[in-house]
Amino acid sequence: MRTFAAAPQLAFRRADGTNGSRSAIQSGDVIGRIKAFGYGATDYSSTPNISFNFIAAENWTDTHQGSYVTINGVTPGTTTTTALATLQTSGATFPGIVGTTTNDNAAAGNVGEYITSVILIANKVTCNMSRN
Repeated sequence: MRTFAAAPQLAFRRADGTNGSRSAIQSGDVIGRIKAFGYGATDYSSTPNISFNFIAAENWTDTHQGSYVTINGVTPGTTTTTALATLQTSGATFPGIVGTTTNDNAAAGNVGEYITSVILIANKVTCNMSRN
């Protein structure tokens, strides 16, 4: 994708109904989706390994167009797709997070490195955001 003097974009457009008789999208309708599939030992997976979903949060009108994003991925050691995150204007939800981050250089005693460690274990983490 190449543009000049403008930002490139990927755009999705969805209407319910038919091409000749369009109607508003409804709450829960997927407006657009980006999927990625990986190759296993013998073939590509039959379901996406990760997907970004753009979803209507309400029945749409010309003045009400709420939406949110979900990110789904496959749990390591399985082929089961699960929700990784839901991003809404009211906040973000990250179900089933278990993660660690460490600075191995600092832990090894390297001079000038700071030890940083974040350990998060939770069934569900919700971040609330507000505008000032």
